[in-house]
Amino acid sequence: MKTTATSTDQLNEIYEFNKDAFISDPFKGSFHNLLWQLIINRVAENTIQTFYDVYHEGEYVLARVIANEPGFINTGVYFKDCTPEDHAKKICEYLNDKIFNQTPSESDKIVSTSFVKQINLEAFLQDS
Repeated sequence: MKTTATSTDQLNEIYEFNKDAFISDPFKGSFHNLLWQLIINRVAENTIQTFYDVYHEGEYVLARVIANEPGFINTGVYFKDCTPEDHAKKICEYLNDKIFNQTPSESDKIVSTSFVKQINLEAFLQDS
């Protein structure tokens, strides 16, 4: 994970740069809290993951995708209705660079690992 002067400085820089793209609603996830968990508390620090914009139940959500795990994790942080898909993608690219030190290509590779459900090959072969 990239660090700037301090972790809180990094959090504040990322939050201020992107806060207007997300819905501020106490009943939906908090973008600031998500950043705090990842940057300050280092939740999932040893996990290979990436952010991705996912159209879910009629809205774009900031999703976390974990390498080699099927599907995505809904962070509860929703993009504002006026956020076009290409802008949401650019925000994800920015977050992935600043938080996970990933290029768009690296992020796409992580996302592609979530498309296939992992199977126990040994058990699969025994059932054949």
